[in-house]
Amino acid sequence: MKTHRSFCRAAGAAIAAVIMAGCSQSASASSTPGVEKTVIMQATDTHFLSDRLNDHGPLFQKFVAQGDGKDMEQSVQAAQALASQVLEEKPDVLVVSGDLTFNGEKASHEDFAKILASIEEEGVDVYVIPGNHDLDSTQAMSFSGEEYEPAESVSQEEFEEIYGDFGYSESDSRDPYSLSYAKKINDQIELIFLDANTPESPNRLKDGTLKWLQEQVDQANEEGLRIVSVTHQSLIEHNPLLSEGYTIANAEKALSILEQGDLIANLSGHLHTQNIAENEKGSLDLCPESLLDAPGRIATLTLEDHQANYQADPLDYIGFENAKELKEHQTDFFNQTSRDQMARRYEGNTQLEALQDSFEKWNGAYFSGDLSGLSVEEAEKELWKSNGGFDGSYIESIFDQAGNQWIDREWTFQ
Repeated sequence: MKTHRSFCRAAGAAIAAVIMAGCSQSASASSTPGVEKTVIMQATDTHFLSDRLNDHGPLFQKFVAQGDGKDMEQSVQAAQALASQVLEEKPDVLVVSGDLTFNGEKASHEDFAKILASIEEEGVDVYVIPGNHDLDSTQAMSFSGEEYEPAESVSQEEFEEIYGDFGYSESDSRDPYSLSYAKKINDQIELIFLDANTPESPNRLKDGTLKWLQEQVDQANEEGLRIVSVTHQSLIEHNPLLSEGYTIANAEKALSILEQGDLIANLSGHLHTQNIAENEKGSLDLCPESLLDAPGRIATLTLEDHQANYQADPLDYIGFENAKELKEHQTDFFNQTSRDQMARRYEGNTQLEALQDSFEKWNGAYFSGDLSGLSVEEAEKELWKSNGGFDGSYIESIFDQAGNQWIDREWTFQ
């Protein structure tokens, strides 16, 4: 059972609000009261692979070397480190926004849920939503030496059962069409989780889910609740080259409904890059880096009064004697994967080393969410123009954002 520590402060906050109202004659009678301090931590794309399914042997090593640089070698340690860091910070809530497992293995879900349970046992409420890798996966497998075998995956019903204590059995409202749900984390803020990964409607919210969402927003407005929504794929495009499959297909419809309420922000994932996107109305989509891509950030959203503060910090591996080695391995693996990708794509190219150096630098900085210390050299522009293709367009899209960072942000909300 969750402790819901935030509710324990509600009476004190209400008394304080009365005192403040009496002392502040200049405040507008129609102004919306601010919220009591609420801290939401978020991790995403943990891609946990149970040690029961993995001997870390040669086939596994070959398999993960073909990825985007996420360090699957230490997915278990990263999940344990997440728990340690959350318990060190003691937020009100931890949200894990999808792709909880490597490829939907039942054993991975079961073992990851045990780690989440260890967090809840210490008084931090945990809520999850599935990603595109978590349900009915035909790629669920176990590794042994040079061989693999299919592993059991989970259905929507099994996912709901395994993670019942992390949102599903204690939700305030459930969408009958998906694994979407709503939960008030105190008497001022409601989390609305939107599942766009049903087998029948991948990367799209069902019409019934949108109708359910409208009902939740209407109800939140009646109760004077602010909304923080949570999705796996984003609701706002972060990069025009990374939109199809990365942004929910009918995201604009969902966002138009959410914007009818007091939306603070949407918390997403899936991109694996640390990024913040904003639409023309000022709505924000906050996407933390995958826990396994260097440096593996965990985001903290602090809400107090009418102020929001967002900070994404690297995974620290608190309590691990080999923390330094684990961090270095994550960084080295990511960088080597970037270089290997270039070696495969540009084999025989006389500019291969320059391409590798440039891609490693800019891809690593973009994933980490911090381009603030980088500037574009003319030689690099010419390098990618002359080699073209998707890689060139991708790096040039990053060049356009040189000097920016997406690891912290402050804003006000209603």
